[in-house]
Amino acid sequence: MNFPSGALPLSQVLDQIKAALIAGADEIDCVLPYQALLSGQTQLVREFLAAVRQATTGVCLKIIIESGELVTCQQISKATELVVGSGADFVKTSTGKVKVGVTEEAARIMLAVIAASERPVGFKASGGVRSVEFALKLISLFEELTGEVATAQLMRLGASALLNDLSQQLDY
Repeated sequence: MNFPSGALPLSQVLDQIKAALIAGADEIDCVLPYQALLSGQTQLVREFLAAVRQATTGVCLKIIIESGELVTCQQISKATELVVGSGADFVKTSTGKVKVGVTEEAARIMLAVIAASERPVGFKASGGVRSVEFALKLISLFEELTGEVATAQLMRLGASALLNDLSQQLDY
């Protein structure tokens, strides 16, 4: 929802969510209005997230912060804090549609915020997971910073680009 720019009006995003749920979706991915966050409209972002969470009650909600478009550590941290505070189930790094997807630095910042949360929040690394080595680094980072074992309930990889590296390593 709100894909890929994060710039759709809230009413349109809520219509997208409703249509997806009617079609049987049990998980919703939604792009944070990160441009609003960048321009200092934190309250608008909070209201957006609250409305999206309310519309997705009972289903897994993953909010994509588009970490590669957030230029400072503070912006990545703030976006993650807002997502965690909204009650979303997962914080996701990227749509994979922008120049910079997941980076180790962004993952570290996001995971530090998640680790400080008072409830379980999942992490999904996506957009740029192209090697087994990087995927394993992200899993290790998740476990190190959160103290949790990486399971599908709390850690996921959006790794369609990883298939080539896996195939080469498995000699297929």
